[in-house]
Amino acid sequence: MKIKSILYKGALLSMALIGMTACNEESKSLVAPDGHLNLKNLGVEVTGTGRATVDVSNFIVDICQEGKETPVKTFAFKNMPSVVDLTPGEYYIDVRSHNLEKAEWDNPYYTGKSEKFEIIADDVTDVEPIKCVFSSLKVSVVFGPKLLKKIGNDVTVTVVANDEGRLVYAPDDNREGYFATIDGSTTLVAVFSGTVNGHKEEFSRTYTDVAAGQHRTITYEVGNDVPEPDAPTGSVDQSQGINVDVSYVDVDLINADVTGGNEDIIPDPGEKPGQLPALPDEGEEPSPEKPDEGNTTDPDEPKFSFEGSTLENGKSYMTTDFTAANPAKLVINCPDGIASAAVTIDSSFLTPDELEGVGLSDKFDLCNDEALFEALQGLGFPAGDQIKNQTTATIEITGFMDLLAIGGTSTSKFTFVVTDSKGVIKTTQFSINVE
Repeated sequence: MKIKSILYKGALLSMALIGMTACNEESKSLVAPDGHLNLKNLGVEVTGTGRATVDVSNFIVDICQEGKETPVKTFAFKNMPSVVDLTPGEYYIDVRSHNLEKAEWDNPYYTGKSEKFEIIADDVTDVEPIKCVFSSLKVSVVFGPKLLKKIGNDVTVTVVANDEGRLVYAPDDNREGYFATIDGSTTLVAVFSGTVNGHKEEFSRTYTDVAAGQHRTITYEVGNDVPEPDAPTGSVDQSQGINVDVSYVDVDLINADVTGGNEDIIPDPGEKPGQLPALPDEGEEPSPEKPDEGNTTDPDEPKFSFEGSTLENGKSYMTTDFTAANPAKLVINCPDGIASAAVTIDSSFLTPDELEGVGLSDKFDLCNDEALFEALQGLGFPAGDQIKNQTTATIEITGFMDLLAIGGTSTSKFTFVVTDSKGVIKTTQFSINVE
């Protein structure tokens, strides 16, 4: 009886194992096999570095699946495998130079993203090289030579961006500061503190519309020859003192090309000098104001600018603000000739589908997109030789006002990125609203 019982139990166990195997095989057959992502040709190109070479070996590569918050695979670029197996679905690849800090010294942040691609079961998918662009805010602080002769060893400039990022600059500090940018925070604050000409001084300046891809340079300099004080007393002349200037390179990331090193800085026309009290000589006349050193030393020569435009950078307008007598126009002054004029339209009404209906897209180059020239000229835009290599050009979008109005309530943001023949970039952006 005992032997029969053992044999009976063994048979039951064998049958159970056979059933489990069959079920497992059936379950496997219901699951689609993986697809394969070929990474052999995936390169990372970094733009906006000037002549500098960026080591991408430690860049972080995230393989992300649509609809999932966290990456499904993460590698250092130097350790990335040739092929990755993934479940079928839509994916994209994010690349970043490092884990971004709120503020850091000498560590520019670069990011890039691939186009979406699909992983298909038992198939191999290739991806194109990914371009990474400069994606943090660079801030330089310069102390002028006259000021350096008057300051004490306690002088600092504290720069705060994104509400939390903070760096403290000293006169002998040659490092460059890099700040993270966050949505909803476009303000930069610089606080000057320390002894100047024997007096303890502190003042701050606030700069607005800061964004990723910019290089802001804040310069402090005395506005007149300040004499050494006989004693730390006397009246304070608020009309002279330390002039604060700010300049920046503002680059739209669609065509990002932030030059590295000691680039030429384009003065920001929206900033006005601040002042710190000083002790001028009795009866001393203020020193004459220096000409703008942005693009030329001759004040009578035109500069690379949008001067003369009725559409100003950062401003928001209503369609009713413009008429035939007051046209909505952008004037480009470009002494070295216009090489490209890239336009981006981000609109709740003029969507890519709507624009396609009039022969346009939401991104186009007035100089170089030959297929769109006829449609652009039909809407009153200069295109092709009408703007390319020209030293001045006027772009009028008054005709767009009626087109925008028919769509009801909407907001349309227009971004113009103009590049001259020497590679200098100038960007302006404005919005048109319909209520």
